[in-house]
Amino acid sequence: MTTKLTTVLTDLNKQAFIKHILKQGDVYLVGGIVRDSFLEKENKDIDLLVTGIPTDVLISLLMPFGKVDAVGKSFGVLKFMPLTMNLTEPIDIAIPRTEKLILGGTSHTDFEVIASHDIPVEVDLKRRDFTINAMAVKMDGTLIDPFGGMKDLATKTIKMVDDVAFTDDPLRMLRAVQFASRLAFTIDQVTLSAITTKVHTIQHITPERVLIELEKMQQKGDAHYGITLLVMTGLYKQIFGVELDLDCLGETDLSIRGDFFYKLLTPFEDKAEAFLTLLKGDTDTAKCLRALQAGENGDYSTITMCRLVAFKMNKISEQSMVTEIMHAQLTKAIFELVTGKFPRTLKDLAITGEDLLAVGLVGKQVGDALEKALIAVMFEQVENKKEDLMKLITQ
Repeated sequence: MTTKLTTVLTDLNKQAFIKHILKQGDVYLVGGIVRDSFLEKENKDIDLLVTGIPTDVLISLLMPFGKVDAVGKSFGVLKFMPLTMNLTEPIDIAIPRTEKLILGGTSHTDFEVIASHDIPVEVDLKRRDFTINAMAVKMDGTLIDPFGGMKDLATKTIKMVDDVAFTDDPLRMLRAVQFASRLAFTIDQVTLSAITTKVHTIQHITPERVLIELEKMQQKGDAHYGITLLVMTGLYKQIFGVELDLDCLGETDLSIRGDFFYKLLTPFEDKAEAFLTLLKGDTDTAKCLRALQAGENGDYSTITMCRLVAFKMNKISEQSMVTEIMHAQLTKAIFELVTGKFPRTLKDLAITGEDLLAVGLVGKQVGDALEKALIAVMFEQVENKKEDLMKLITQ
């Protein structure tokens, strides 16, 4: 048993609610925290499985020890925030369940769920996606590993629990890629073959669910490796309807959100629109993609022109100022703006609209004068000082 797992179990066994439950049933630690503890990785999400106690009884047992949210009661899942633990997120506490895809169903809600305290823990584990996620640890430290998850952790392998894994939920194909990129694991050949056979069914998954897995890949994994696996498995073409030439990725690690989605959507002329329509993404990231597109399409033949391009990018999206995929000279100009060497916005000029109104300029003249001042500063024709800029405008 690892140090992390020992620490988690020790802390849980001290809790009054655990001691109370153990008088009537058994408690198991399940999910990602088991996997990550064996990998000595940090994971603060606590998922517990309770056997031998019906859901209603479990709720009554928990109520004296914290807040119980029974929003998932019909699926045998409770969210519990104990009074005695310093947690930022509630603990998921479930009773064992089985899931079966409803014939003709296409979303993650189209499952027949049977939850019962009498279902053996091994049966509950069988419904899970991959062997490394299908392990449980009893409160006394006993490992329940019916599908060889520990062996696959040791060999750094992503392997489906059974051959209906992707039929039950096609999103698991994308999760296989996400976990591989996140853990630097390989996908075993049987699982890989199953993905290529079922790859067309990923089209049944909603864009919102696809985006969540892509975000995990970008935030927690090797995004470059992840995109490579998307292309190799055929998932990329099924999700986006086009092919992606992997040569476009270059050697950048793509750990920056805007960079990741910009490269991911390389085949699309309007990457922001593709992000919004195909992935139902957020508007802030879409603006960043528009800014990066403006940067790539801009004139970066000289450093002075790059400053104007960088200024335009910043105006579209401040988020785009954090990037590693632009032309080297443009990247330098972005750094100059971010560090304050040159104005990042018109407000950073040493003169204001009020200054110009005071010397008789009106309407459009004010805007034109500020733009003239900005260009002069960018081209290093004048310093960004009020006296120098007013002299430039009024001469």
